[in-house]
Amino acid sequence: MCEGLAGPKERKLICQPTSPDFPYQVRGGVAFDAASRAYQACAVNNLGNLLLYKGLWEDDETLVFTLVYPQHQADTRVSYIKVSDDTVRMTLERVDQKGGTRNLL
Repeated sequence: MCEGLAGPKERKLICQPTSPDFPYQVRGGVAFDAASRAYQACAVNNLGNLLLYKGLWEDDETLVFTLVYPQHQADTRVSYIKVSDDTVRMTLERVDQKGGTRNLL
């Protein structure tokens, strides 16, 4: 899990991993697709993998992105949860076949 600050005039999430030794990095962007009424995210990690996600609002304060590519990791999801007006928490989870989750960050 990591927490970041999103200021009122900023359009990006500034995210710092909670563990300074965590070597995983991801860079990408998000857009809203009006036709499907969903968010689309495209990212590349420091391992050279292209990741495509589809995002939907779970509730008023939680935006959940589900990995759609690569499909062999389709049980991975990223959630952005509003903690306060200036703080957003990001989680990266893997969902098992029984519906349980395991944090990857």
